[in-house]
Amino acid sequence: MKGQFLYIILLLGLSCSGETDPSQTFDGSLHETLEDIVKNKNLVGISAAIILKDGTLIAGAAGQSSVAISLEPDMIFASGSISKTFTAVMILRLAQSHQLDLDDPISKWLPNYENIDPQITIRNLLNHTSGIYNYTESPIIDELIADGTRNWSPEEILSFVEPPLFQKDEGWSYSNSNYTLLGLIIEAVTRDSAHEFLRQTITESISLENTFFPPHDNLPDATLAHPWMEDSSGQLADASGEPRNSFYTGAWVAGAIHSSSADIAKFGRSIFNGTLVDSNSLAEMKEFIPINSQVFPHVGGYGLGLMQFLTIREYWGHSGDFFGYGSMFIHVPQDEIDIAFHVNQTLDENVRVDISTQLIDLAIKHQAE
Repeated sequence: MKGQFLYIILLLGLSCSGETDPSQTFDGSLHETLEDIVKNKNLVGISAAIILKDGTLIAGAAGQSSVAISLEPDMIFASGSISKTFTAVMILRLAQSHQLDLDDPISKWLPNYENIDPQITIRNLLNHTSGIYNYTESPIIDELIADGTRNWSPEEILSFVEPPLFQKDEGWSYSNSNYTLLGLIIEAVTRDSAHEFLRQTITESISLENTFFPPHDNLPDATLAHPWMEDSSGQLADASGEPRNSFYTGAWVAGAIHSSSADIAKFGRSIFNGTLVDSNSLAEMKEFIPINSQVFPHVGGYGLGLMQFLTIREYWGHSGDFFGYGSMFIHVPQDEIDIAFHVNQTLDENVRVDISTQLIDLAIKHQAE
């Protein structure tokens, strides 16, 4: 598949010398890298954005949205479980303003739910040490997605929760149910909707103009990248046009946020430069619980809505998948680089890490020039 590359670039403090603009070299290299990734990883398409230490942001896209439409850098994708980091930031903002404490038991804010220990703390939910069953593992999940027009309430979603896997603090297991409960806590504390609090504290606060929370926000059809999923024959097919309200309301604050790669990179930068959370909250986010997960083979630890990736080098961020989309955001602490990328199909974890490594290497190379 021949991808076409389009890019946008933002530079802070461009000099007006007669020398070759280094961003031109950077953009050309990103072009080649994304085209190679699409070809070598057999992807439909990819969008990526990189922010260097000095604030230079470059974004690009390669491959296709649909058979007839090429991907563009400002296109919107489902960011999947990167939504969990947004939710963690909202909770931490409430903790910073002393409206809740991370060690509050959930019973302080929520009614009792079957199969959920009321003494589980907010911190347990954030770092997945609650032991609460992951509702997306339930055999009933087919009911969740069978009728794409259905709107599910968080309480209905929690009815899918089965008995716990372990007692709180006695293990680690990734669970979307944890973040559904966090969304309900946000609403209980603020006495407002989670999507409104998201707008106030994050998307408007740092001007994320291409970030949406469906179905509460209408997605822009013209710039929404088409999702591709396997059909009954096992072949990838364009899955756009199918109703997805059940997906959006089922995932809610655990996975429904949609965004551009540039917006997600800006979101990451705003976490680690202290714009969205203070130094104490950031330190809490980085208290990584060691994990050994077959689902996340390259993740060495999980903090508060933040993954610690241990590959050739250490970096932090979060991955995501959502019904025909895959995503990743990355912060490289040693080099103060922030990266985000989306693809419009589900990603294998090894492929996700390979793409991450290529983009990190590219960014480090051009930052050194």
